Amino acid sequence: MEFLIPDRGKGDKKPYSIEKLSISAQSLRLLDMLTVVPIEVTYAGFTVHVPDPARFCLHKLLVSERRQLKTKQEKDLETALELASLFMKNPEWCSKLSACFRELTERQRGIILRLLSLQKHPAAALLVQNYQSRESE
Repeated sequence: MEFLIPDRGKGDKKPYSIEKLSISAQSLRLLDMLTVVPIEVTYAGFTVHVPDPARFCLHKLLVSERRQLKTKQEKDLETALELASLFMKNPEWCSKLSACFRELTERQRGIILRLLSLQKHPAAALLVQNYQSRESE
């Protein structure tokens, strides 16, 4: 099991030690976006909270941009593109992805659109179209 905490300021290279619990927690950039409106799922008889899939998709795109190792960058991008492809098959999910996209900063939206455009992924056009139509309202 991995313990994660939001990365603040200039960031930490080493895990953060939580001695009372005898654990170490790795700091991760953009973690806050994964804690907004989590969903509950049951797994092996346990109810667990997991990130909203739309936010997770966008997070993977943003994190892929920051990766040092090309293999991890490619894995994050592949995961995000697979999720985006699933979202494209369902109008309700498309709407959810667009809503989460609008919550991002202008810089983050730009990064995501550039990555999706480079991959020639149809989600790029969907996000641009939905974002521009909302801006004109």
